[in-house]
Parts: sequence; structure tokens; C-alpha cells
Amino acid sequence: MNNLGIDNFYIELIKETPCDNAEQLRAIEGEYIRQQGTLNTRIEGRTKQQYTIDNREKKAEYDKEYREANKEYRKQQKAEYHEQNKEYYNQRSRENYQKIREQKETCEVCGISYIPWHRKKHLATKRHQQAMEQLEALLILLLL
Repeated sequence: MNNLGIDNFYIELIKETPCDNAEQLRAIEGEYIRQQGTLNTRIEGRTKQQYTIDNREKKAEYDKEYREANKEYRKQQKAEYHEQNKEYYNQRSRENYQKIREQKETCEVCGISYIPWHRKKHLATKRHQQAMEQLEALLILLLL
């Protein structure tokens, strides 16, 4: 419409429709736009959620292109933000570390306490392996 000029287009009344408010009128107009396919890129009566659903692929492509085109700028912004909020991040890291340190587990086989993220490391220790061998030997004796 911008390229061809407003004089080359017209508005046509399709149907008289009784409505209680403008929102209902926009919803009806939006239905006609979807059914007939017009030059209108803005579909009336459509919520932001409906727009997001209808244009998911287009938005994803735009976001991807934006991230690629502004990679350095975004990296710089992130670094500046992190620098400005360094104390917050340090405090949060300390708190998280303390919470994790408090979540000790005790091995049922050898009785050693360890942090959950060290479970794999603990299972590979000699102490645990020896305790497993002793437990297996006891089980074999009990079964005989």
C-alpha cells in the first residue's frame, strides 16, 4: 500500500454486524482478514499470545539473525552487566556453595559422607571399593 499509494485501495463494508464493544468488532474483522487474505498485516482482535503463536518461526529466525549480527555487542553488554553486579554474583555463588556443602550424603556401604556432586568420585575410591568387596564376600558367605 505504501508503494502503490492510498488512492489505489478502498475500504469495503462486507457485513453489518451488531457488537457490544470495539473488541468484539475487532475480533470479527480479524476473522474476515484470516478467511479472505488481505493486504492487512495486522489482524485485528488478535492477542499478543495469538500473534506470538502465529509468527513463532518468523520470530525465531529474526532472533537468530539478531544474535548473529550483534554477537560482539551482546558479549560486551553481558560483560559490563556482570562487572557492575560482581558483588551480587559473588554473594550468590557463596550462598549456593554453602547450600551444596550442607547437603552431605552418607554412603550406605562404607559410611563416608560426601557432597552429592562427588558421588561418582566417591564410588571410585579405594575405601569404597574395599567396602564393596567385603560386603560381597559377606553376602556370598550368607548365601552358602
